[in-house]
Amino acid sequence: MNTSKISAPITICCAGLLLAFFMPWAQIGPLGVSGYNFGKLSSQAYWLWLIPLSAVATITAGLSGADQRTYAMFAGLIPIVCFIYTILNFGDDLFQVLAIGVYITLGLAISLIGIAFFVPIPGSPSLLDKFKVLLSEGQPRDRCCPKCGTSYHWLDRLTQPICCAKCWTVEKERLRQEKLAENFKA
Repeated sequence: MNTSKISAPITICCAGLLLAFFMPWAQIGPLGVSGYNFGKLSSQAYWLWLIPLSAVATITAGLSGADQRTYAMFAGLIPIVCFIYTILNFGDDLFQVLAIGVYITLGLAISLIGIAFFVPIPGSPSLLDKFKVLLSEGQPRDRCCPKCGTSYHWLDRLTQPICCAKCWTVEKERLRQEKLAENFKA
C-alpha cells in the first residue's frame, strides 16, 4: 500500500464528513433528522448519499496511493451544491430547522476545498501551483529586456510590458524627470 499521497487533513475532514452525515441535520420539534435519515426517507434526497460516498472515495484514493486532492475537491463541492440546491427549493425558512450536522458538514466541505487547493502533499505541488503552471503553458516563460538583455518572467510583463523591472523603474524615473523639466520650462 503506497501511502505517500495520503494527506492527514484531507482524511480527517472526510472522516468528519462521514460522522456529520449521521448527526442531526434538522430539528423538527423534539425529533432530530440526520442526513442518513433524509436519504432513506425522501426519494428526492437521494443525492445526499453522494456526500458519504465521495468522502469514502477520497479516503480510499489516499489509501490506494492516488492523489487525494482532486477527490477532496469533489467531496467538498458536493455538500455545498446540495445545500444551495436545497435552499433554492425550500427557501429561507429552511434555516429555522437546520441543526448542527449541516453546519459541520458545510464547514468541513469548505475546509476540504481549501486544503485540497492550497496545501501541498509532501513531494507533490499544491493544486494552486499546478493551476499556475497550467495558466503559463504555451507562453514563453522568460523574455529578454531590450534595454539591458536580462531575462524576466512572463508574469512581470503584465506590470512592466516593455522591459525588466530594473529598467522599468529607471525608465519611469527618466520620464518623470523629463516631465518635471518640461513643466519647469513652461
